[in-house]
Amino acid sequence: MSKNIIQGRQVWFVRHGQSESQYQSKIAADSALPNVVIADPDLSVMGRQQSDDLKRYILLLKAETGRKVDLVVSSPLTRALSTATRALSRVENGTSPVKVLASIRERSNRACDCGSSTDELRQSFPAIDMRELPEDWWQCWHGDFQESVESVAKRAEEFTEWLRGRPEKTIAVFSHGNFLLHQLGGPRMGNCELRLWNIDIDADSKTADHPGMKLNYEVKFQSNIGKGFETKSS
Repeated sequence: MSKNIIQGRQVWFVRHGQSESQYQSKIAADSALPNVVIADPDLSVMGRQQSDDLKRYILLLKAETGRKVDLVVSSPLTRALSTATRALSRVENGTSPVKVLASIRERSNRACDCGSSTDELRQSFPAIDMRELPEDWWQCWHGDFQESVESVAKRAEEFTEWLRGRPEKTIAVFSHGNFLLHQLGGPRMGNCELRLWNIDIDADSKTADHPGMKLNYEVKFQSNIGKGFETKSS
């Protein structure tokens, strides 16, 4: 871990831990049912373990850099919220500022990307403030069920600009594989992988610091967005 990450504003991008639908899809990989129908799945047993491992890593990262997380930003999908809750104790006990943004949800093209209602999320995550989240947040796109690549790219660009304008020194973002691929460029992030973006050092560079735990299968996805971002693993 490099000492030069201590200064300036920084974003910690995290992909959620393995979800139950990912686990079931892995089991059924050779079947004729590639899209396991589990709406808004929670974390699998492995996903919970990954999130707990990430928590230990974040504690080390905070100790080395002297940082604290000033703001947590999460997708409203359950697997992202559960990862944030397990990885950051202050989210779990309600003492950390959290913004739940529908704009950083996963690309909507599978059953697992259909979210829960805001009322259901309030019951599942009582410590997280959902007041800014619209009731029909997961129906924010228009047209066919499958969201276009252009729509996801636009969301990623807008979120990047939103982050640039934030005053907090350290922001933790919990989101999804396809969305973060547009946000950061390749390679595709593994479950519970963490990448650091030093906003004030180099506005066009994001570096991977914690490689996370990759699964034995990957959803194929290609994107030309964000190819200029440099990524590396420690």
